[in-house]
Amino acid sequence: MARISRVGRSAVSGAARDAFERKIAERGNIPNQYRVFAHRPWILSTMDAHFSAVMGSGTVSLKLKELLALQTSLANACHY
Repeated sequence: MARISRVGRSAVSGAARDAFERKIAERGNIPNQYRVFAHRPWILSTMDAHFSAVMGSGTVSLKLKELLALQTSLANACHY
């Protein structure tokens, strides 16, 4: 199985850096999927916009959305 390296915080700039810094402020860390997509900053930007729209809007709390994502992952035997 191929592995894609994760880009470190010091290796990004521009919009990717902004996305990294925003995630650190929100969560205290940079999700691995952000670090992988940082290889293609334009894809990271669209993914970040999508996740912000899904997770940051609506009446369901962020904590519940995260729990639902985790439960869905476990139900589908997708442990990561």
